[in-house]
Amino acid sequence: MADDPRMENAVVTRVERFGRNFFTIALRAGEIARRAEPGQFVMVAVHPLVPGVNEFAQAGWDPLLRRPFSIYRVNGTQEEILLLGQAVGRGSQILAAAEPGQVYSVLGPLGRPFHVERAWKHLLLVGGGAGVAPLVFAGERFAAQGLSVTVIFGFRNAQSVIGWETTSAWATSRHLVTEDGSAGEKGFVTDALKRLLAEQSKLAGGGGHGHGHDPAHAYGHARFDAILACGPNVMLKATAELARQAGVPCQVSAERTMGCGFGVCLSCVLPRPDGSYALTCQDGPVFAAEEVDFSG
Repeated sequence: MADDPRMENAVVTRVERFGRNFFTIALRAGEIARRAEPGQFVMVAVHPLVPGVNEFAQAGWDPLLRRPFSIYRVNGTQEEILLLGQAVGRGSQILAAAEPGQVYSVLGPLGRPFHVERAWKHLLLVGGGAGVAPLVFAGERFAAQGLSVTVIFGFRNAQSVIGWETTSAWATSRHLVTEDGSAGEKGFVTDALKRLLAEQSKLAGGGGHGHGHDPAHAYGHARFDAILACGPNVMLKATAELARQAGVPCQVSAERTMGCGFGVCLSCVLPRPDGSYALTCQDGPVFAAEEVDFSG
C-alpha cells in the first residue's frame, strides 16, 4: 500500500447518472484525496449515514458489506474523489441513488497503485468497460507529470461508452473501439492494441515510411515504455500476451469481488502462475502482468 488508509465520513457533492445504469458520485474526502494514487480503490458503505445512529443499525445491516470502487478522478483542489460505478446489484443500486449533501462512510485509499519508472516517457492505457475508471485517474495524473499518454478504450456499443470525453484533455493519442462499431472503430481493444504494437515494432525496426529508424514518429510519440490495463479477465489476458510478445512491460489492474478491502475475507483471491494465490486487495489490485494468471 502506498499509505495508510483512512476512514472518512464523506459528503456527496454531486451525482450524475447516465448510459446503461452508470453513475458517478463525487465525495468530499480530503484525507483520501490527498493520499490517493492511480490504481487504488476505496470501500464504500452503501447507505448514507444518519447523525446519532449507528452505521449498520440504521440500515438493518442490509447490505452488510462495503462495495469496492476504483478511484476515477481526484479534483484539482485534492479535496474530492470521484467514483464511477454501474448499478447492477443491490449495493450499487442503493449507492447510485445518493443525493448531494448525504454522508457516506468511505475507507481508503487501498491497494497497490500503478508504478511508473522515472525514465518512462510514453504510456499506453488499455481499458475495457467500467475498467476505464482507474485508467482515467492514471492518465490525468501521469500526463500532468509530463508523460505522453496514448489511450485505447473499448466498449460494447455507443450507449456503453464512459470516461471517453475526459481523455481529450490529457491524452496525446486516442483510440475508441466498440464491438458493434456504433462508436469509433469496430472490434475489440486488443485489435487496436495489436495494430499499434505492430506499427511501433515496424517503425522501431526501420520499416516505417520515410522515418527510417526513428521510433519517435510512431503515432507522433516515442516507443511505449509500458502498458497499463484494466478490464475483463479475457481482455487482460490477451493484453498481457500481446505486451509480452512486443517486449513492453505491462501492469494490469484486476477487478474482483471484495468484502473487506484489507485481506480478511479472502474473497478476492487471484491465482498466480506458480499455483499460489494473491489477494487483489493487498497484493494488488495492480500487478505486473506476469505475476497473475487470468486463465481461471
